[in-house]
Amino acid sequence: MENNDKKKKEPWRFIVRIICIAFIVYVWVEKDIVSTLITIPKEQFVSIVVPHLIVYLMAIAVISGGVFMMKRIAGKRKKK
Repeated sequence: MENNDKKKKEPWRFIVRIICIAFIVYVWVEKDIVSTLITIPKEQFVSIVVPHLIVYLMAIAVISGGVFMMKRIAGKRKKK
């Protein structure tokens, strides 16, 4: 009996994860986000953190979409 729970993972998904994590780490280090979050007053925490999270999620969506489109184009070229 085959175990369907352990399907082969697609390598492009792993690549997208690595790129997104690297992007987030790069931005946090480059802009020194941790020290900024530590020094802000508690009243302004939500007004600063929410836009940061939205920007990160949008960047992740763009990166994921770009990798998906490259995968799709490569798949269509293979079929020809």
